[in-house]
Amino acid sequence: MVHQYKLNGYNIVLDVCSGGVHVVDDVAYDIISLFEQNPREAVLAAMEAKYPDLPAACFGQLMGELLVYEEDLWSPTLRQMGISLGRFIYLLDAAVDFRKDKKKGKYNPFPEEDLLLWEQHLVLDMARCTQYFEALPLVQDKQLLNCILYSGVWMEFERLRPRKKDAQEEHK
Repeated sequence: MVHQYKLNGYNIVLDVCSGGVHVVDDVAYDIISLFEQNPREAVLAAMEAKYPDLPAACFGQLMGELLVYEEDLWSPTLRQMGISLGRFIYLLDAAVDFRKDKKKGKYNPFPEEDLLLWEQHLVLDMARCTQYFEALPLVQDKQLLNCILYSGVWMEFERLRPRKKDAQEEHK
């Protein structure tokens, strides 16, 4: 049995069986409150609805760790670059797959189709990524990486935009 309460801004969880007292973040607190009374799928659906950014953040953390192959002076910069790049990749994939996901009833972190909103999220994440990228003392393959980060990553998103010919026909 678990008891939960909030005290002075802290989320406290008491495990009656073990006597453990835990301070947890908001996500863990919400999961614990739902876990005993609901099936796993209901808990996941509730968390996805309340914290839609959580999967992007998790994938960003993963990418951050992948870019750091050893701890050194540049590890914090590489980690932050990877976090932003991972979030960008996750959200770009969600934007590209939006219609297919909705048609098949699959999860997508975006609640509705909104290219402008998607682009704003993506621009912020890529701006963060390139900010950290520019801080790295790169020499080899810098021009290639510039092309990828400043142009290449956007190619798939640009395919979502209506073509000029299609847009002109809509205005007729």
